[in-house]
Amino acid sequence: MAQMYFANGQPTAQSPWFNSVARHPFNVGYDFNHESQATDYFVKKVASHWINEYKIDGYRFDLSKGFTQVNSGTNVGLWGQFDQSRIDIILDYVNSIRQTDPETYLILEHFGGYQEELVYANNDLMVWAKGTNLYNEATMGYLNGNNQNLWLNTPGSRGWSNYALLQYAESHDEERLMYKNLHHGNASGSYDTKNLQTALERMSLAACFLIPLPGPKMIWQFGEVGYDASINLCPNGTISEDCRTAAKPIRWDYYNNTARRGVFDTYRKLNYLKTNYPVFRDLNASLDLGQYLKYIKFNSDGLDAVIVGNFDVTAHDFSPGFTQTGTWYDYLNGGMINVGSTNQTLNLAPGEYHVYLNQNIIPPANTYGEAPNGITLSGSGLDALIYPNPFDNQITISLPSENEAVVSITDISGRLVYFTQINGSSVVIVPENLIAPGLYFCTIAQGQKVYSSKIVKQ
Repeated sequence: MAQMYFANGQPTAQSPWFNSVARHPFNVGYDFNHESQATDYFVKKVASHWINEYKIDGYRFDLSKGFTQVNSGTNVGLWGQFDQSRIDIILDYVNSIRQTDPETYLILEHFGGYQEELVYANNDLMVWAKGTNLYNEATMGYLNGNNQNLWLNTPGSRGWSNYALLQYAESHDEERLMYKNLHHGNASGSYDTKNLQTALERMSLAACFLIPLPGPKMIWQFGEVGYDASINLCPNGTISEDCRTAAKPIRWDYYNNTARRGVFDTYRKLNYLKTNYPVFRDLNASLDLGQYLKYIKFNSDGLDAVIVGNFDVTAHDFSPGFTQTGTWYDYLNGGMINVGSTNQTLNLAPGEYHVYLNQNIIPPANTYGEAPNGITLSGSGLDALIYPNPFDNQITISLPSENEAVVSITDISGRLVYFTQINGSSVVIVPENLIAPGLYFCTIAQGQKVYSSKIVKQ
């Protein structure tokens, strides 16, 4: 599109889509003119196409502050100021998308002023809330001013009364928490956050103060098993910023490591609580997230929860303030404690954490891993299993029903590259001359039920 109207290394003024010179800092590639009718038509057409044809459930708009024709040049401060024209453009796109599917999730990587972001929040959009620096200082065991104050990444810190902040501790743009734990973590005596086991435990500790907080969360791929390859890792094993976007190791093998699976299990159990018990949606929960000793307290007519953690590298006595006396159950670790006073003091070792509940809730058993390197596709009472993934030239597809099923493999452009029929469980041999290494979509259709998954040919 850019090359259709192009000269001297940039789009010309005749381009119906692009500005000749970017109107804002941090532009990547060529800058769309979002006030152009041609761009407006293009964006809306693309957005509706992916929803209608590929059934995607949402969009995350990268660099959404760039959806403007207000010329801020290289002035970052000006670019981040309240911009009504940008609001109008984004909400116009949003309204078009919601006409296609009103349930579409819409997320902005905006990082703008809170006043403008609140407008999007009040229109049911989510905005990214980066907590990387805060959480990494906490997992490494440092406390420098507000550097470990996780409250700064919550809706309450902005005075918001909605669930619009999409909070995260890691993203594709940030160094991995585990990498910095292992290379730069704090220590005291024999307790060292640079130790692998200790660093992984601190990832579970951090999860206790991320997942339960009200609102949506983003988990970076393999973060739930302590991914520790640097964002700047090169294919030859060296570290360089030149390799920031280089391919990184795919670590399915981490799920076979007991310590790493412990982190996964913490995430799993916290997600179960978050999605099944409404008390964890309470925006008025009592929080103290600023110092080494942190707590989150949820209080309701039914389930109460008191989450405690020590982010220091030394032990501390801590009185978080229980909501009631009596028996409290240690949800993550098992066991129970008897609370004789709401001001009861706990002695917390460095890195120690607990999720105490006033009811004995037992999460479903962890069944992940019954088929190594497999992906389970669930829905409508039927489970399909595809493994291994990634694969070479052979895939096993298992279905609980012996009814005939149709298997199709398409590339990312939607082109059909392989098609077969199976009964129940089959080994599918994919001819190597038909499918090159890369990302594909495998679809299984059995009767009226259709299941799809991404698969990778090595």
